Amino acid sequence: MERAGVKEELIRLSVGVEGADDLINDLDQALRKATGLENGSRIVVNDEGEIRWALQSPYTKEVINGKESQRQKTLAVVGLSGNEARPSHRLARKMQRLGYKIIPVNPKADTILGEKAYPDLRSIPHEIDVVQVFRSPEAAIEVAKEAAEVKPRVFWLQEGVVSEKAAQIAADAGLQVVHNRCTYKEAQRLRGTISTYACEI
Repeated sequence: MERAGVKEELIRLSVGVEGADDLINDLDQALRKATGLENGSRIVVNDEGEIRWALQSPYTKEVINGKESQRQKTLAVVGLSGNEARPSHRLARKMQRLGYKIIPVNPKADTILGEKAYPDLRSIPHEIDVVQVFRSPEAAIEVAKEAAEVKPRVFWLQEGVVSEKAAQIAADAGLQVVHNRCTYKEAQRLRGTISTYACEI
């Protein structure tokens, strides 16, 4: 923002909409794009703009052969369990009901939630929008290295999966990173459903 000549005191904040850091990050991102200073820019962990892109709608628009079309966003859930009692299964089912295309990543399963399961991220034959990690912080490091090769738009460490090293690996690879947040709670927050946002997964 400073490189574009905009000083912090020029920003007028809307009370209660977003925090100052989120607004500044959003403005930084917009100004980098507008001024061509985007290359080499730093990745902001838990960037509100990226969380909104991922979760405000389960659909995204893309242009294929000059024609605009709409498709479901893909959510590759690493560590998705076939056990209905597990938090990963309950969350993925809720995200599926919100309209997301769930891609189970579990080497011990063939299908979960009616979707073909893959042993790892590299085996997924189509585009991944969000990689969501339901593994231990130690295992998340290897998942981050794999995600760095596959190049999803967002690398998301689920609430409770705290791994600064995994987050750094993903950020260094140019991926947007969300760390220690719950996709379902964030989706409900963006929809203004406070009672559901506060619930347990």
